[in-house]
Amino acid sequence: MWNRLTLFLLSIIMIACSSGSDKEQGLYNERLRPQFHYLAQTGWINDPCGLVYYDGEYHMFPIAHPDNWDGGELSHWGHAVSPDLIHWEQLPWALEPDTLGGIWAGSMVVDHHNSAGFQTGDEKTLVALYSASSQVQCLAYSNDRGRTWNRSNRR
Repeated sequence: MWNRLTLFLLSIIMIACSSGSDKEQGLYNERLRPQFHYLAQTGWINDPCGLVYYDGEYHMFPIAHPDNWDGGELSHWGHAVSPDLIHWEQLPWALEPDTLGGIWAGSMVVDHHNSAGFQTGDEKTLVALYSASSQVQCLAYSNDRGRTWNRSNRR
């Protein structure tokens, strides 16, 4: 199937396509670590959630954990942005576990018409709907392009 030469050549191609800024910081230099597709700097990632495009940025919020797999009880939503779906910048955690548990799968919309009524400034609101590990549905929103989040009364 895949021989060592093929895997080696694919690794070289992926490294050549990687983003320069992260490599300059010494990130993503592990042997055989894929470089072309998005990977978290540390820990693990799972389903990509909240895939939206707003004002020049593609947003991705993967289910993630900073350390290791714990069955999802303490999973987070990571956050990465890209201008072109190839070069990604990892941002701080979007949503972290709270009293309702870990952050599980969900979706997101850009509320272009302020239908939910959360917009406070000129930026359109990002609205996230997701499940928590306590088996409840949750809502969070951001008025600053996903950099900070407010959680609604979820019960």
